[in-house]
This record gives sequence, structure tokens and C-alpha cells, in this order.
Amino acid sequence: MLTFNKDYFLQTIEGPRAQINRLLYSLISDERHHDLQIIDTRELKHREWAKWSMNYASPTEENAAIYLKYSTAIGFNPYLLNAESAHGLMNELSAQKG
Repeated sequence: MLTFNKDYFLQTIEGPRAQINRLLYSLISDERHHDLQIIDTRELKHREWAKWSMNYASPTEENAAIYLKYSTAIGFNPYLLNAESAHGLMNELSAQKG
């Protein structure tokens, strides 16, 4: 699940630990990415977004209330989200897209 605006990206990735670690290493090594931060990691018994290979949601007028519900500011800034808020935001955006 991926959401972004003109300034920020927030992405949730699920998969085997070794595969996620390889992906993370390649993202860190990629000069196009700056200030990469991990908000949360956890083991899952079941994938939450198993039906998606990639789902995308950008801030729009239709989903503005969802962004506002989880934000501490009016604009979308994932650096201001805690892990619980980021997870809730991604869940609601995913459900809306589904």
C-alpha cells in the first residue's frame, strides 16, 4: 500500500523478512530516496493486504477526511504519524480502494 503527495511517501510492505531486508537495503542505497524512516515493523500471522500486489492512494477531496482523521496537521506528513496512526490511515485508504 502506497500513499503520497508532492512532498512525502508512506508505504506499507508485507513479505518474508529476508526479502523485505533486501528491498530496504536497495531503497537506502538509491540516491533518489532521502530521509527514509521505518515507522513500524512486526511479524504477521496473515497478510493484511494479500489481495493487492500494489495499491495506491493519493490525497484527494474524496478521502481528505481519512487523512485528517489520522493526521496531527492539516497537510499529509508521515513524519508526524505514529505507527498506530500510519497503520490506521493505510487500512482505511486500502478499504476505500477495495
